[in-house]
Amino acid sequence: ISGCHAGANSSGIYLTDYANTKESFEQGNSLCTVKHEAGCKTMPYPPSADKLSDSLIAMIDCWAQKGFPN
Repeated sequence: ISGCHAGANSSGIYLTDYANTKESFEQGNSLCTVKHEAGCKTMPYPPSADKLSDSLIAMIDCWAQKGFPN
């Protein structure tokens, strides 16, 4: 597996499975980065990259607000 969130070239934030993804969102600024909020490093990176769709961001935000259910 390769990419920004898996494998040897990972950014250090692993989104390879539920447990790692949940931990990344609970422990860090993942939601802030996905939303491109002020003071957060943007995702996807670099900042010139298009952010995720509004509907996908809303789905991730809803998941977070509900306590990250599996």
